[in-house]
Amino acid sequence: MIRSKSIMYCLGAAAGGVAIVVCCVVFNPFNRTQSTSSIEGDFSHIDKSETSAAKIAYEAACIAKLKTTQILQNIVSESGESIFETSAAEIAYRAACIAEPKITQILQNIVSESGESINFVGFENRLKLVSSINSRILREKRKSKAQQNESYIIETFIPDLVRYSLIVSPEDYCRISTKIVAELKKHFSMHRLWNAWIYNNRPYNGYNTWFKDENGINFEVQFHTEESYNATKLMHQFFEKSRDLPPSDPIAAEANSKCLNIGRQVNRPPGVDRLENIT
Repeated sequence: MIRSKSIMYCLGAAAGGVAIVVCCVVFNPFNRTQSTSSIEGDFSHIDKSETSAAKIAYEAACIAKLKTTQILQNIVSESGESIFETSAAEIAYRAACIAEPKITQILQNIVSESGESINFVGFENRLKLVSSINSRILREKRKSKAQQNESYIIETFIPDLVRYSLIVSPEDYCRISTKIVAELKKHFSMHRLWNAWIYNNRPYNGYNTWFKDENGINFEVQFHTEESYNATKLMHQFFEKSRDLPPSDPIAAEANSKCLNIGRQVNRPPGVDRLENIT
């Protein structure tokens, strides 16, 4: 037990040319959730609005793949204090942070060794943030009108804790998508294949594939043409406005109509109807 009013730890770490300073994790026996006012470093990819300084430090260490994570855990363990309580979303995010480097390396190797013309896009957004996980949990709870277990929701309804988008040419779309999926099956457990191209009443176009790694972390690989990817980005602004609204809401109806119009203008790759669809 910590006797003094407060204790401050400052950790410094550097790896792979990336330097991070994690400062001021403050404990107080009268306020076990006390956080800090100063964290230094480039943590711009983390949503700080709902995150304490201790959480930012922990998550930044995970993302940077530094040993700082283990150091911080050891300090917390030896102190006997609890820095923060972790939600199901935070646990899932941190687990994804740990799993992501290996998943990424395997996928990059598969793409490189395929000898095909494939481009990664949106790579900097490959980790789903805690705020996004929490938003999805809330939406699923509203749909079911029941207080479902959050871990169950993450396992069942959030297949993209880690996600990747690949762009291939329309002419080679089906062949390359099938080829990459076959290679991914050699390394991971396949969960679902969704050929969105065959649904004329939905705006989204793409081939979404879901896998699990050896630790059960869900990840997604989307296959796009350049045209379908750009359309998806264009739809996103309307999706953000409407996804928390009931379909009958006028704003949601208008947004869905705009998305459908965008989706219908996307050219379909040859033979796309024959892609495997396991839902």
